[in-house]
Amino acid sequence: MLRSTSIKIDSWKPVKLLARQSVKDDIVALSCDLKGDVAAIISKSSLTIFTNRELLDSVPLKRGRQIHVSDNAERIFVLTADALLCYDYWGQIKWTYRGVDSNSQFCVNDDGTRIALSESNSLKVISRFGEVSWDSTFEDKIRKFVFAPNNSVVVSTISGLFLIETDNKIVELNSNFVASEISCSSDYLIVNSEDTMIAFSYTGTELWKKEGVATSNVSFSNDGVKHVFLRDSKILVCQDRNGDEIWTYRSKDELQDAYVLESGNMVGVYSNTVFHIIDYQGKQAWSYQAREKVVGFSFSNHGGDVIVVSDSKIHWFQNEGFLRTSVDGELDKAEQLFHKVSVYDS
Repeated sequence: MLRSTSIKIDSWKPVKLLARQSVKDDIVALSCDLKGDVAAIISKSSLTIFTNRELLDSVPLKRGRQIHVSDNAERIFVLTADALLCYDYWGQIKWTYRGVDSNSQFCVNDDGTRIALSESNSLKVISRFGEVSWDSTFEDKIRKFVFAPNNSVVVSTISGLFLIETDNKIVELNSNFVASEISCSSDYLIVNSEDTMIAFSYTGTELWKKEGVATSNVSFSNDGVKHVFLRDSKILVCQDRNGDEIWTYRSKDELQDAYVLESGNMVGVYSNTVFHIIDYQGKQAWSYQAREKVVGFSFSNHGGDVIVVSDSKIHWFQNEGFLRTSVDGELDKAEQLFHKVSVYDS
């Protein structure tokens, strides 16, 4: 075990640093497929693709800003200052869309078949073939947008919050709230501003509100039953769907980019040069000192693989203790279910 990895909870042992590779120039962002097999990085000068911890290709790329790998790894989307690019798994260009500006953003649905792209107050939905299938112009500049699980799009502008339904009908959800972040579960969404956090139904009904506190980085687990977020930059919070607090994790340093696994059993977060894993009770399970500023991270869907990027390196971990405990837990559930069925049959 390298001295840069510190395990706080014995049941999470072992955590293995399987590989670490350097990337030319400063890393901007990371994205991975659902299984964690494919990791793609944009740096200041290139798009670098790894598969199973091995370098697959490095493609020259200038001014890369945002990256997304589809869950099935068939498409890699990159937004630059000039265009939205779609690459295949091998780093070959599939298509290019040039209708972007310096403030453009994009988001992608899970399987990579629908892409939403903004340009000032215009929003376009692009097909997997790079063709515009729908577009609309809002009265004000678009601030944020995201796909909901059912493929509708939630959009925040200066004049309110809107829902673009799957039939492209636009519904106003709220005309008074300007969101800087939007997070969606299957049943409801949470929006954040500088000092307010509100949960809405998809019909626009306000479910609950928290005011006077800075919140960010909301992510859902357990099919929306729970969610985690950062509060006042130094507190990681887990709440239930009613907004009631379950646990908190406090840090002396500012935290960034909290994300929870769907099972709710593991949360990743980082502070400066240190990456942290927090367990389902809000306790630190293990941490890793990258010795340079952490830029981002990703999990495989089962949590057995953890991928961290720092300024110039990508690090792959095997979360073996967690995976073993998770498998044991599922086996226990299966045995209990089998026992109940046996009792019922008898």
